[in-house]
Amino acid sequence: MKKLLFVLLASTIFSLSACSSSANPDAERAAVAVAVDWLELIDGGMYAESWEVAAEKFKMDGSRKKWGTTIRLIRDPRGKILTRELQTANYKTRLPGAAQGQYVVVKFDTVFEKKGSSVETVVTVMDSSGRMRVTGYQLD
Repeated sequence: MKKLLFVLLASTIFSLSACSSSANPDAERAAVAVAVDWLELIDGGMYAESWEVAAEKFKMDGSRKKWGTTIRLIRDPRGKILTRELQTANYKTRLPGAAQGQYVVVKFDTVFEKKGSSVETVVTVMDSSGRMRVTGYQLD
């Protein structure tokens, strides 16, 4: 089966080396917590809920139904999560194809029951209320 990828702000994740960044430990810690909570929704099959708590840009890029269908196709064949470890959390003020803002790109080394090792990338953004929210997801 062809590798299926659902990424909001696709160029965001693929071209991170060309992005502006500087250390922001508070934003990075907040983003890791948000990413972990969001991934736990995905792990529990709570796809609609994961869409509901995501950033507005995430929601505008695809309907809840489309997200549910896509994430099922990506995640379900991999089976349960055996382990997930934080790899990196990098604060960025610019990402390709995105407005200037406060982003954190969070990467996890994840081992799945049926597909083995993968890298999960969760992109978070600070919203207008000052909360970090998920705006992108990639599974390699």
